[in-house]
Amino acid sequence: MSFVILVGMAIMFETGCIKKGPDDPLISLETRMTRMSQDWVLVQYEKNDGVIDLTGTYSEWDIHNNSTLTQTEEGTIFGFAVRTSSDGNWSFIDSKKSISININNEVKNYLIDRLSSTELWLTYYQGSDTYFLHFQVR
Repeated sequence: MSFVILVGMAIMFETGCIKKGPDDPLISLETRMTRMSQDWVLVQYEKNDGVIDLTGTYSEWDIHNNSTLTQTEEGTIFGFAVRTSSDGNWSFIDSKKSISININNEVKNYLIDRLSSTELWLTYYQGSDTYFLHFQVR
């Protein structure tokens, strides 16, 4: 019986079903790729621990398991009226603890703080600033 449990744990570890991010679920029945490949809506945005008001804005990332994504933004984002849709690509990096996103030849690397079947929390650094993005499944 303990052999079966050991083999099961080894399979889960190898397929990415074990916690990698600091706030990830301890164990998931879905692979990291499956959890990442969803339609994500930005619900909270922070810069240097200050919450940015997203009232009147909409930002969505449709992430696909073939390493492509579409970013859609509508409303007022950071003081500018926009309505854009941009295609790009993505990949896991750093043993699937981070994600690299390339949209319009602009590459950003994000630390994955939490990746569950319903939530995605990302952090990235630009200069001396720290940004936190909290997404929920659409």
